[in-house]
Amino acid sequence: MFGIEALADHVEELSGIVENLKEKLTEDTVSEKKALKAKVEALKTEIEESEKKLRQTKFDIGLEKMRSEKEVEFARKDAELKVRESNLTEDKKRFDEQMKYQKEQFDRQLKDLKDLQKDLIERLPVFENVVKLQQGGKAAI
Repeated sequence: MFGIEALADHVEELSGIVENLKEKLTEDTVSEKKALKAKVEALKTEIEESEKKLRQTKFDIGLEKMRSEKEVEFARKDAELKVRESNLTEDKKRFDEQMKYQKEQFDRQLKDLKDLQKDLIERLPVFENVVKLQQGGKAAI
């Protein structure tokens, strides 16, 4: 029973089992290796997609920041423009009032001068009478 042949058969049987286990382990290892490679590739793809999304998000954030800065700048310029327009309107109103006042003053002074001229002309002696008086005649005033 425990002879050399039995031991040889046992060794041969064990060698077969070892070979089967090696093949099975090799197949399992190969399939595990392939599965792990597939997982690694999937993870790499996922990482690349995540990085792409991150870059796109950063780009979008930069665009949004630039847009908001431009909106603030436009709002500031619009406010300045409204203030300038308001100031111009007030300046024009003051100018018109001042021109109206100046015209009224000028018209009043012109009327006063015309009245003064009329009064002076009425009070001046007639030229004919002045000439007669200078020549020695009598003038009727």
